[in-house]
Formats: sequence, C-alpha cells, structure tokens
Amino acid sequence: MSKFMSIDPATGKMGIAIWENNELIDTFIVQKYGTKGKYKIINDNKKEIYNNYYEVIHTLIYFTGIEYVFAERGFGARANVVNAQAHIRGYINAICDVNNVVYTEVKLSSWRRGIKDLYKTSWPRTSLEQKALACKLVKEKFNIDVSEDEADAILIGQYAILSRLVPQA
Repeated sequence: MSKFMSIDPATGKMGIAIWENNELIDTFIVQKYGTKGKYKIINDNKKEIYNNYYEVIHTLIYFTGIEYVFAERGFGARANVVNAQAHIRGYINAICDVNNVVYTEVKLSSWRRGIKDLYKTSWPRTSLEQKALACKLVKEKFNIDVSEDEADAILIGQYAILSRLVPQA
C-alpha cells in the first residue's frame, strides 16, 4: 500500500490529512504565523513554526514519506480567491515534482458527489452548512472532532480511496 496526503488548500488555513495503507493517521492545519512570512502546523500533538511556506510543505511531504498528494481544485465567483488557490496548488505541485511525489487535483464537485453517494446524504446549499456536514460525517466515520478544513481534507482522502485514485498493492 501507500502513504498519501489529502489537502484542502487555502490562503488562510489549509487542512491536511495523512493516510497510510488507506487508514487516516493524522490531520493538521497549516496557517500563517505573524507578519514575517512564517507558517505553523497545528494539531493535537504539536505546534511547529516554519520560516516559510516552502519549508512547511516540503517537510510534510518529504519527511513523512508521502508518495501521493491529492488536492482539492475548488471554484468560485471571486477571481482573487480562485487565483490565490491556483497559486497554492501550483506551489504544492512543484514541491511534489521536486520530490518525485505524484500530485493529483480533485474537483470539489467530484469529491462531494462521491462522498454524497458513500454516505447517502445531500450537500446543503450554504457554505456554513456544508462545513458543518463535513465535520459531522468525519465524526460519524472516524469518531474524531476536527476543524472544517481538516474535515474537507479527510473527505478528499476518502474520495481518493473510494475512486481508486490511490494505487492498490
């Protein structure tokens, strides 16, 4: 089997889930720290500060032995948000490329459709209700309480497994 990362990319807070042998092993939040370009990783076990965005993403990919990365490819009406997320995805893709890690973008509508079918549920219309549902589904399946960003990252990973995007042994 393999070790992979699923990511809900964002400029403010980014949710990350780490999987091994198709089992969820950890989740993180990556967010800006201060005004000097630093970032921090936050989860129950640690709070680490990194000097820049490259350092935090490279550390998560290289030093954890990740073989595959699945990142959400969102959409929206605001061009500045879409462009910022595209920049983040491109940056992550480049770090994956340098580290010989397979990078795949997963459309928001695709993973939500897959999760909808898996859980026999419907996604509500509003963003707040969608985030609450994601947290609820993760709580039901994994019995853990996570942030909205981590919940989306976990569901993206579940979709990658369900859709056989993760190579099987």
